[in-house]
Amino acid sequence: IKKEWLSSKFALLALKNHLSRLNVSSELKGGVIKNYHLEDLRLATIVVPPLPEQEAIVAKIESLFAELEAGKSALLAAREQIKLYRQSLLKVAFEGKLTEKGKKPLETGQLPEGWKWVKLGEVCDIITGNTPSKLIQEYFGNEFPFYKPTDLEQGINTVNSNDGLSKLGLEKSRFIPKNSVLVTCIGATIGKTGLTQKDGSCNQQINAILPNINLVPKFLYFQVISNKFQNEILNSSSSTTLPILNKSKFE
Repeated sequence: IKKEWLSSKFALLALKNHLSRLNVSSELKGGVIKNYHLEDLRLATIVVPPLPEQEAIVAKIESLFAELEAGKSALLAAREQIKLYRQSLLKVAFEGKLTEKGKKPLETGQLPEGWKWVKLGEVCDIITGNTPSKLIQEYFGNEFPFYKPTDLEQGINTVNSNDGLSKLGLEKSRFIPKNSVLVTCIGATIGKTGLTQKDGSCNQQINAILPNINLVPKFLYFQVISNKFQNEILNSSSSTTLPILNKSKFE
């Protein structure tokens, strides 16, 4: 086919489409790093309509891609707005302003009647997780979740874990009942928080706030993910390359 019959932009988009449909495991050559040779490109087949239609297709694709990018930017902006709104909502909630309807507005920093500041360790039992010996295979299985910091991405509905324990393994670990608030206290994800929905255990990178009859678990979870509490975690942790918040400071 003559080159002047083919739009370069159309050829590029057609080739991208061709490559996206390849079966990577069977059609690309090489070992760990797959590659596509020049001869393979020469033999690749693409559909070629008349030149005016090629240009019309390219223009439409570019227009739709521009809309997709604009939509992506709008979604990212909306995500940031939602994040700010959520933290604003948590702030007023734990200043007592959501439940003070019809009463005199509170001054900044003032708590409603009956509210008070307490240290976490005064009202909750807190334990640091541990890991049973990895040399004993019988400790590990699928009977109970074994939570690690990455599992806390589930947030308020922390149910599943990438690793699990057997009944014997749970006996060798520190038991974490469901409705516990788990908080990562070491490393880059320090402050990452989850609310467990199953009995299980967690590793030593996590401090677990155990259920208390005087505290609603979700109420506690929402406080822990608020900016105020998260800033306390950061400010109380060691200022090293690997931030660590020990149990006594966490309490």
